Amino acid sequence: MMHNLYVIPFVLGWDPQPLDIWHASDWHEIGYLDYMDPAILHLITDEEKNWMSQQCQSPKSMAIQKRFIEIHRQLKDERPGPKRSQLVKEVSRLEDLDLRGLSW
Repeated sequence: MMHNLYVIPFVLGWDPQPLDIWHASDWHEIGYLDYMDPAILHLITDEEKNWMSQQCQSPKSMAIQKRFIEIHRQLKDERPGPKRSQLVKEVSRLEDLDLRGLSW
């Protein structure tokens, strides 16, 4: 989920708004939603949407997402160097948590 912060809110009908953050690629930007096949939305059941909603509104997930966004705001203006490297490492750890199912 962390790679594109807009997909799950979009699937849940929450009308995501663009974030003023650094995006690693265009796949991570809100414009990616324009390329999603609308048929995908019909494949997701209400039960699955409820589960997604609960997961992304859990305190742990919200804390991880908040920190992820904070770091990406900093990365937007941070030049290459030790500080940027430290921020990128922290983002990688957060993404690891996401991939292991400890968040979203």
